[in-house]
Amino acid sequence: MTVADTRCAGPENEPPTAVGLFAPISYPTGLPPADKVIGFARAVDEGPFDSLWVGDHLLWHGPFLEATTTLAALAAVTARVTIGTNVYLIGLRPSLVSARTLGTVDYLSGGRLVLGVGMGGDNPKEFEALGLDVGRRRQLYEVAMADVFRWWDGTEGVSGQSVEPSPQGSIPLWMGGRSEAAIRRAVEGGATAWSAHLMTVDRLRQSAEALDALAAAAAVPKPKVAVTVFVDVCSRTRCHVGGMEFMTRHFATSDASKIAQYVITGDVEGCVEQLASYAQVADHIVVFVASDAPWEHMDDLAEIAGRVRTVRRRGGA
Repeated sequence: MTVADTRCAGPENEPPTAVGLFAPISYPTGLPPADKVIGFARAVDEGPFDSLWVGDHLLWHGPFLEATTTLAALAAVTARVTIGTNVYLIGLRPSLVSARTLGTVDYLSGGRLVLGVGMGGDNPKEFEALGLDVGRRRQLYEVAMADVFRWWDGTEGVSGQSVEPSPQGSIPLWMGGRSEAAIRRAVEGGATAWSAHLMTVDRLRQSAEALDALAAAAAVPKPKVAVTVFVDVCSRTRCHVGGMEFMTRHFATSDASKIAQYVITGDVEGCVEQLASYAQVADHIVVFVASDAPWEHMDDLAEIAGRVRTVRRRGGA
């Protein structure tokens, strides 16, 4: 099985714009009680959301839950939403380990796993800690991608052995990255979706047009467009000014101007209006709540998601 064989069209009756949430996995000011993370996942599964996601870093600027073990916990307390990595730094781990852990998560979730992958590089120290050259991250990524699917398929080149459990049938594959090369990889790799973050609406629109053009030139189906948007939503009783503080700590920067353009801030009405601009371009919006306590905003987030899901996508889909 090649990477292109993993393309999955998705449900025929999917909403015009899918909306997911990042699970609370990064905590610049310290870890919360574990039951808050579990409760958040249950609330997502019961709400008007389509998906639940985790990011992936082995080293970061503060406490950061490990991706695959967190997903296993989320799989155990959800039944409806898809769960996934956005994105999994596949080149940082031995391919056999990735094949085993990801296959197990897909099995335990009843086939609800979406595999989002990326090369990484935002934090070179995690490469250095593993004795890896961050400059070789593309090669590490490509080798790991090929080998994980070979382990699942038992094809020649990996001792003729396979890893069970492995995904049954096609597994949706998201390929992440903001560069032109990343967009090209998504098309050439047969990705279900191209996934980006830290994108303005204008840049996302330009990138989506480039994605469409590349797919048309290659005569292959267009990958969907997925975007992660950082949202600082006001509570129902008052607006707080904590989102930018959270973001500067999350990215370990003192210059808020570098990330301010990527953060949506406002009450429910304001967030819906701003997210609608993204929804006109993207097929799937993943909301990263810029808060140390995202579970406190679930009512607002549910209202936002319910309204954004009605926005029509690019091309009148």
